[in-house]
Amino acid sequence: MSLCYRLLVKKFTYFSLYFSEGAPIGFIWWALPAILTKQGLTTTEIATISALAVIPWTFKFLLGPIVDLLSMKIFKLRYQIVFYQLLMGATLLFFEEAIMSKDSSYILTVLICHGFFAALQDISIDTMAIRGLNKNELGSMNGIMQSGMLVGRSIFGGAGVYLAHYFGLQITIYILIGSIWISLILIQSSKLAQIKVDSIKLADYLTDFFSLIKQKKFWLLIGVAYFATYSYNGISTIAGSVLTNFGASSLLYATTYSLSIPISMSIGALTGGLLSDKFESSRVLKASLILSILSSVFVGFMIDNFSGIYSLVISYVIFYFFIGTTTATLYGLLMKNTSKKFAALEFSLFMGIVNLSDSSTSYATGQLILNYNYMQTTLFIGLA
Repeated sequence: MSLCYRLLVKKFTYFSLYFSEGAPIGFIWWALPAILTKQGLTTTEIATISALAVIPWTFKFLLGPIVDLLSMKIFKLRYQIVFYQLLMGATLLFFEEAIMSKDSSYILTVLICHGFFAALQDISIDTMAIRGLNKNELGSMNGIMQSGMLVGRSIFGGAGVYLAHYFGLQITIYILIGSIWISLILIQSSKLAQIKVDSIKLADYLTDFFSLIKQKKFWLLIGVAYFATYSYNGISTIAGSVLTNFGASSLLYATTYSLSIPISMSIGALTGGLLSDKFESSRVLKASLILSILSSVFVGFMIDNFSGIYSLVISYVIFYFFIGTTTATLYGLLMKNTSKKFAALEFSLFMGIVNLSDSSTSYATGQLILNYNYMQTTLFIGLA
């Protein structure tokens, strides 16, 4: 087997795993707000659901030791991924009923159950990447993984609304479940998860990890993980609701989230990932953060001074390019500084902080827009 072929297999495996992760995320974050808006829920209710739905992701670091220790002993990462993806799909069997009930509590219960297994799947995939990839390819591979996620998001984020409109919500959800399970074929035949890590006792594992978190570097990375996403979160969470309220048709919504935004964000992710491998990651991230803040404020200005749905869509497309560069660069930087021994726990801590930032900015945005315009809201969030 040639080196080129093995590299392609490796890239496609990570791409497909993130596709299966991105499909439900796209539906939940991009399509669901528009669907719930049409069901009669308010923007504040939708923002609250979005904020609370990430709770399993915020606290997924509590599951990190389980993934680490099991992968060292009896439950290889490959098998963990298969198990978690099966349950991710199973929980969504109740999704259509929850949405049609218009009951926020029911909807949130399904989302949290799904999010629990999705978080475990995410931990396992990231652990496999940290342990199996070289540091000088983590940035570019994050760009590839983010692209895989974006393909999944685009199909079910934008086209999900279109499919639900023409084929019904139930059929759309069944297709979504199939997309979660489809990568199980590849992961079963892949050898990427066959990475041996020396077994360690729980007491020694925790003792060594507590030594790690005493280091200044660890807490600096925690701060970066939390505040970096303030540059784009909030206004992006309610984008679907905003476009729907301004009269975006199902076709325009589908085109925007299936083509324009994913392409823009993928190019941004690939660009940011390559640059972070070629230059100092922290410098690339700083530049990306500044541009993300400026573009988010521009989107807020376009909402407040609405001059047409197409102008608003273009502003979002520009905005999402910088979300792509920031995401790939940030994740690559964090992976490069994560210990292989504590890969699941440490990196899930970083991602938990990222999702805590997602939750807090989503909730803050929903509350701020009750008293301030969108430009002021994005400025407050970006400068926080």
